[in-house]
Amino acid sequence: MPKVGDMIIETSHGEKHIGLVRDINFDSWGHQSNVYIEWSGDAPRNYHKERGYHGVNIHNIRARYEVIRGGVSIP
Repeated sequence: MPKVGDMIIETSHGEKHIGLVRDINFDSWGHQSNVYIEWSGDAPRNYHKERGYHGVNIHNIRARYEVIRGGVSIP
């Protein structure tokens, strides 16, 4: 699961977007309901500025999202 400060590389629609996780909101069960990313350029088409991404999607859709922590791609 992503943490604040992690780098996210999203590959979608033939484009790569790079950003840093800046904030995470948790629901009442402790799940990551909103992961907000500060993008280095334009945000991906499917990123919602008001809602961010759901943390489980970042964790489960590894073909689209790569998470870099401490300079290392995490599995």
